Amino acid sequence: MSQPQKNSGSKRAAKESNVSKKNRNFISLFLGDVANEDADNIHVARVIKKFGNGRLQVFYVTYDAEDKPIAHIEQAKIKSSMRGRGKRSVWIDIGSIVIVAEMDLVGLEIEAVIDQVGLDQLKKTVKLDQRILAVDNTDEKSLMSTVAQEDGFEFEQEEKELDLDKL
Repeated sequence: MSQPQKNSGSKRAAKESNVSKKNRNFISLFLGDVANEDADNIHVARVIKKFGNGRLQVFYVTYDAEDKPIAHIEQAKIKSSMRGRGKRSVWIDIGSIVIVAEMDLVGLEIEAVIDQVGLDQLKKTVKLDQRILAVDNTDEKSLMSTVAQEDGFEFEQEEKELDLDKL
């Protein structure tokens, strides 16, 4: 006859990892900074390409003094706590929406990965360019263009004059 397990067997699986806690806390702090307009050198970006060795190509948009968008495609490094064992908690893939920070020596560094709930909150507080949210678009030329491209068809229509007497 077997004895029941005395310790909780699923205890480890139920805990949230430290990396995902830090990720969630960073997003909430970022939302607070955006509300106070203190978020300088921190941008919302989208991952376009993986290079390996903890490096990714990201696309983000900044705005000049006249509120015109300036598109950037740059290389970013994954924060060290998101590498190794922590990468399972906050998985970064092509099309992931991330928060990048401009560091002095490193350049751009990925600070957090935004999940769908965080993205919904972010849309309410931050002006996001539609090119960041277009996850399927990874073409550098179309991302760098300032003209919004819409998918679909345009049909030509002939103008017909209606004769109201015949109706």
